[in-house]
Amino acid sequence: METKITLINTPVRLAWDASFFPIGLAYIATFIERSGREIEILDFNLTRPTDGEAEEMLIKSKPRYVGITGMAIQYGLIRKYAHMAKQRLPGVTVIVGGRVTAVPELIMNNPDIDVAVMGDGEDTINELLTCLDKGDDLKKVRGIAYRDEKGEIVQNPLRSFEANLDRLGVPNYELFNVDQYIENQKKTHSHRGGVGKRSLNMISTRGCPFHCSFCGEDRDNLRRRSISGIIREIGWLKDRYNINHVHFSDGLFFNSRKRVHEFCDALDASGLGITWSGNGRVDIVTPELIDRVMKSGCNLIAYGFESGSPEMLKAMNKTTTVEQNMRTVQIHRERNLPFATSMILGARGENYKTLYQTWIFLMKTCFTPSSINYMMIYPGTPDWYYALSNGRITNLTKYMDRMAAEVSSARYSDKKLLVNISNLSDRQLYWAGVFVKYTLRLRLKLADYGIGSALRRFARVFTRKKTP
Repeated sequence: METKITLINTPVRLAWDASFFPIGLAYIATFIERSGREIEILDFNLTRPTDGEAEEMLIKSKPRYVGITGMAIQYGLIRKYAHMAKQRLPGVTVIVGGRVTAVPELIMNNPDIDVAVMGDGEDTINELLTCLDKGDDLKKVRGIAYRDEKGEIVQNPLRSFEANLDRLGVPNYELFNVDQYIENQKKTHSHRGGVGKRSLNMISTRGCPFHCSFCGEDRDNLRRRSISGIIREIGWLKDRYNINHVHFSDGLFFNSRKRVHEFCDALDASGLGITWSGNGRVDIVTPELIDRVMKSGCNLIAYGFESGSPEMLKAMNKTTTVEQNMRTVQIHRERNLPFATSMILGARGENYKTLYQTWIFLMKTCFTPSSINYMMIYPGTPDWYYALSNGRITNLTKYMDRMAAEVSSARYSDKKLLVNISNLSDRQLYWAGVFVKYTLRLRLKLADYGIGSALRRFARVFTRKKTP
């Protein structure tokens, strides 16, 4: 069997057509291709094949190695495709990468998975494949977990994160059906600012300097691409695919006012004439910053407000404040710049008081969050280890399968409560969440009929502190 590798892009969020270009997998595929190895992409997220069709494509591909990428919410499908590969391709080696490997022992407890790649995978995957080709000892490959000859799980030391992101170059988009992703992005996900446009997502950074308790992003290793490299890639995408919008899908495009200004200056000077959107933090928002980004074509910024309670923001280690959330809403409204937000119910220590604070925040500000969801516990996060140590998660495989099934089938704001780490019972938290969601919908409906100002006055009176 040739040493060909077939890479599988695992389906996610089945309620929608795939519209998020798999930029991480594209970088991995490009590095493998540069090494001269034969490669094939099975983009199951885009094509959504039946199990029978997926089996047929795998068998037809005839790979020596199968690489499967995904997040924790794709755990069930990753296991299914790994098992499918082992059953239909005798002698194949199955390699899994992506954020699902944040807790490598969780993946490696599956007998159908041979190797887990952790962290940045571009250099790791080529070194791993070369080692497997030669039959060398896997101990020398940093950033992987595997089983030794005794069947014991071995986790090698992590590889250093790639500091120079420009070294990675531009991924080979030609390996994918980019036009279909563009068509899908035209009609979905208004919180990316690309509805009706020829839009693609790309990244400007990796990692994050913050430590939110629920987030699985790489910590303490924020790395930035050069502004010139970003502009060159946008220019290439416009020339090749005629795009007119870019969404920066990394967690924090807005991580530095200085850098955002530098990007805006470079984009204006390029004359590309595109619109763009990205993710930000409320603690860097100023009227001047918003004015600048709007002038350069920004048509939406997405934020993680998460809560209207100071106690919950502290519990989540957000290092932001309710006042900053409210000020961000005000600045955006004054300038008529759309924004998207997420809200989380049921964080560690959540109670009726903190839920009430969030409810009042939503009533006062009267905006529609992109999502209001119960806390989801992701592997490798501080909340994950808290849930394990306090007996909130007892059967790891069962929980991962439930989470994968729920997120894959549900809309953003319709997910069920899976694990409760709050100070309320499951029933209390669930119904409190129902109350918050549906009263907000009522509030917004009433605002549409011109009753919003009266309700805002009512909310101010209702929450006014009484004088002794």
